[in-house]
Amino acid sequence: MVRHDVVVVGAGVAGMRAAIEASRYGADVAVVSKLHPTRSHSGAAEGGINAALGNASEDSPEQHTFFTVKGSDYLGDQDAIAVMCEEGPGDIYELEHMGCIFSRTPDGKIAQRPFGAGGAPRTCYAADYLTEPETDARALAPLPTHEADEIHARLRGCHVVATPLGPPIMPVRTSSRAAVARHHATGR
Repeated sequence: MVRHDVVVVGAGVAGMRAAIEASRYGADVAVVSKLHPTRSHSGAAEGGINAALGNASEDSPEQHTFFTVKGSDYLGDQDAIAVMCEEGPGDIYELEHMGCIFSRTPDGKIAQRPFGAGGAPRTCYAADYLTEPETDARALAPLPTHEADEIHARLRGCHVVATPLGPPIMPVRTSSRAAVARHHATGR
């Protein structure tokens, strides 16, 4: 039987990002997907990634939060939205350091443009550089490669059996990067 500390279902950008973060905490991670990671539905996304960098106009995570909550017709989880908007700029710079390519302003900053009803030009994009699958591939490049980490791709059906060694795992922190869980019995 194959065993892992964390099993991420879905190999889109969010799933791969969760796998990277869980691995940073020392977890043995497996990613299970019906498609190869570069063929995920993230490749169908258009536009870019929103973050309040303030490179095209004055902007802040608070303004980004306001427009995101408003855009959800006030139905979105406002605490989660606030965390996402606060962490967004750092996540963009982290993706850049991982090798993701973004368009640039004449002075070398990450370019941002208006997109949708964002309220400010805060969409970071990569015009004329890469297709979305290639961008996804760059985001996956830093995945840990030690032998315990695995990507199980092209699985049509999957049965995952969780057998905790005590009380169930309970989430203790959720952010835009990953859900981090702690086992009550071991504290890990």
